[in-house]
Amino acid sequence: MRVEIEKVQQWVASLIVLVVGLAPTVALAITGALTVDDPGRRSAAIGLTGMSAVVGVATIAGMLLVHRRSPLSPWLVLGVVPAAIAAFVMR
Repeated sequence: MRVEIEKVQQWVASLIVLVVGLAPTVALAITGALTVDDPGRRSAAIGLTGMSAVVGVATIAGMLLVHRRSPLSPWLVLGVVPAAIAAFVMR
């Protein structure tokens, strides 16, 4: 019974990390995609998109650490997805 409660606690904690980390990741990606249209602010848009990727990867790594797994995993690619979509929109 103790193991089941621990697993539920891990999943709840990882979902909290996901929600808290996903909000700024998506916000930075959207802001970067919208900023690119302003004249002279393309470098700011690229910076915001880069920060989105870093926060997204850190979020996925945090989720992996909650589950006591190595933070170096192919799952880290999921953290870059919002930034990749923003970069695609910016081109």
